[in-house]
Amino acid sequence: MFVVGLDIGYSNLKVAVGDSEQREPEFHTLPVGAGPEEYLPIDVFGTHKKGEGIVVNVDGETFVAGVEPWEFAVNGWIRELHADYSSTKTYKALFHAALLLASQRNDQNEIDLLVTGLPVSQYFDVAFRQKLQTRLTGVHQVTPQTEIKVKDVRVIGQPLGAFMDALVNEFEDFVEDVSSGTVLVFDVGFFSVDWVLLQNKKLSQNSSGSSIYATSELIKKASDLISKEYGRAPKLDEMESAIRQNKDYVLVFSKRVKIQPFMEQAARTVSDTVLREIRQSIKSQKVDMVILTGGGAKYYEKMLKEHLPGSKIYRSHDSVRANARGFWHYGTTLVCELEDMGEKILLQVTINKEKHPELWEKLYPLSPRSRAEILRSLALRGITGTFPIELLQLQEVKASSNKPSLEKTEKKKRVQEIF
Repeated sequence: MFVVGLDIGYSNLKVAVGDSEQREPEFHTLPVGAGPEEYLPIDVFGTHKKGEGIVVNVDGETFVAGVEPWEFAVNGWIRELHADYSSTKTYKALFHAALLLASQRNDQNEIDLLVTGLPVSQYFDVAFRQKLQTRLTGVHQVTPQTEIKVKDVRVIGQPLGAFMDALVNEFEDFVEDVSSGTVLVFDVGFFSVDWVLLQNKKLSQNSSGSSIYATSELIKKASDLISKEYGRAPKLDEMESAIRQNKDYVLVFSKRVKIQPFMEQAARTVSDTVLREIRQSIKSQKVDMVILTGGGAKYYEKMLKEHLPGSKIYRSHDSVRANARGFWHYGTTLVCELEDMGEKILLQVTINKEKHPELWEKLYPLSPRSRAEILRSLALRGITGTFPIELLQLQEVKASSNKPSLEKTEKKKRVQEIF
C-alpha cells in the first residue's frame, strides 16, 4: 500500500512518501510560499517568476506552491499565519503540491493512506479534526488534467509524529524507558510550539498544549537585537530564508552578520516564556525524558535543560522532517497491522475451505496485498468472527514461512504498546 506522511507547516512543506514495505520513505521539503500566479514578481521577459514552484489548481484558480513566502509579498499577497491555516487556499495549494510530488512514485494517482497532524490545541477539537480529515479524503483536481485520489486519512497530534519517529528510528534506550516513564514531546514550529505529555504510554490532555512563542517570535526578537547592534533590522523573510537554507549570516549594510548568537540571545527570553507555560500545564509532575523536535529545536535546548533539570533530553535527528517521517511510519505500521490481520484471516479461510468455498475462491488467486484490503473490509464489519481459529500448529507454520522482517515486527510492537 502507498503511504504519505504530510506535514504542512508555516515555514516548510514536508512530504514523506513510499510503499508500506519500504524501510524508510522518500522525502520532499519545500518552502511554504503559495499564492495566485499573478502575485509572483515578473521577470525581464514579462512572465511570472515561478522558479521551482509547483503549479496547481485551487478551486479553479492557478496557484504556485513551494516557493519562498516573500516572493508573493512583493505584490501584496498576505501570508497566512493564523490558527485556521488548514482551511485556507494556501494550505490547499500546498496539499495539492504534495499530492503531485507523491504521485511521482505512484503511477495510479492513488494514495492508500495519508497521515498528517494538527497543533495539539486543534487536535483535541474533534469537530475541527474531522473537518480536516474530510477535506483531505477523496478525489482532488490538483491540475486541470490531473486527479489524485486519497482513499484514507488519519489525523494525529503534531508532536506524536516525532514521538513515533523516535520509537521507530532513533533511541533504543528511550524505547525501553518509555514503557514506564513520563515523556514530554516538545515541537518547535514556525508559528506555534506544541507539547504533549505521555504518562505510562497514555497521552495526558490536561498537560498538553500550544503556544505562539515559536520560531517566528525568535526571529522577530533576533532581528530587533541585530538592529540595536548594527543600526538596521534585517527583513524577517530574509532571516527565515537564511535559517531554512542553513546559512549562518544575513547582510546588514553589506556586512555579514552571524545569526546564531542573536537567535540564542532571543531564545533566552522567548523560550523562557514558553517553558513557563509548560511548567504550569504539567504542574509538579516529574518528566523523565523530553523529545525535542521541530525547525527551531536547537534554540530551545539550553533553556529546556535549565527548566527541567534531571530530565533526559533527546533531540530528533533531522528535526525539521521528524514529524513527517513519524507520520509515514505511523501509517506504514497501521497498514502492516491490517495486512497481517488479512493474512491471518486468509489462513483461517484456507483451512476452512469447505465451510467458505465462495470466499475462498475469490480470495485465493489474489495477491497478498489485495487479499489484505478485502479482508480488512470484512474485518471492520465484524465478519472475522465467523471464522473459527483452528489448527494452531498450521497457523504457526504459515506464519514462520511468511514472517515479516524483525525490524517491521519490532516497529509494530512498539506502536501497539504506545497507541
